[in-house]
Amino acid sequence: MTSVMKQTQWIDAAVFGLAGAGCGALILGGSGWGWQLTLAYGAACVLAARLLWPWLPRGGRRTWPRAALAGAAVETVAHPLAFYLLICVYYAAGVRGSLGDPTLNPLQGLVAAFAYAAWSWLIAGWVTASVGALVGLLLNATRRRVAS
Repeated sequence: MTSVMKQTQWIDAAVFGLAGAGCGALILGGSGWGWQLTLAYGAACVLAARLLWPWLPRGGRRTWPRAALAGAAVETVAHPLAFYLLICVYYAAGVRGSLGDPTLNPLQGLVAAFAYAAWSWLIAGWVTASVGALVGLLLNATRRRVAS
């Protein structure tokens, strides 16, 4: 893989991260802990995009349905990653719960992250998946334009 391709993948991941953080800011903007989850979701989108985006649109031509599906998958996979990332950061920082109880450890956080993500998918998943699909389409269109 050339260095230009690696840079392009990091740029694509950053675009997904900004879109994810924007979604998080819009959805959680009014809550007290919303900024922490917004940052975690943006970071999780970058990680998910870096892992998934290079693989999903391949396997033939980069068609717009594949790009939309890949973008939606990136934003959907980022939900449990964001919660797990936040749980691990809280655990490492020694943050206590509102009642003084200890934070979940990373092993307990694996299960909890998917439980939290299930609610997150129900409440906000349709927004984040739609934004991810739109970002996937836009990135695919810009890559096609650059390639031609």
